[in-house]
Amino acid sequence: MQGIDNFVIGAVVLPVLIGLFKTELGNLLKAWRIYRARPFDKDRDPLTADKCQVLCGATGDWKDITILKYQMSLSAGKRGVFIQHADGGKEKVSLLEWASMRKREKGE
Repeated sequence: MQGIDNFVIGAVVLPVLIGLFKTELGNLLKAWRIYRARPFDKDRDPLTADKCQVLCGATGDWKDITILKYQMSLSAGKRGVFIQHADGGKEKVSLLEWASMRKREKGE
């Protein structure tokens, strides 16, 4: 019976845990690169507000947003870009999602 337990741990549980750790570590490194890039952060201070425009996929219009802050954390739930829309609505966008969004300088 102990041989089956060792097989299950070695052949099933351990590879699953390694796969999860590898995925999370990869996402953390991608998020760190995105956080360090911050193309609209002219003063290089992640806590000061910056402005840009994002493309709204549904309408094809460019929407003005204010980037309230960039936040990096080991916890995936705490890292992201905090933005405020022109209508006053606020949201947090994950750094990986932020990288995939189409953005441009405000006023183009």
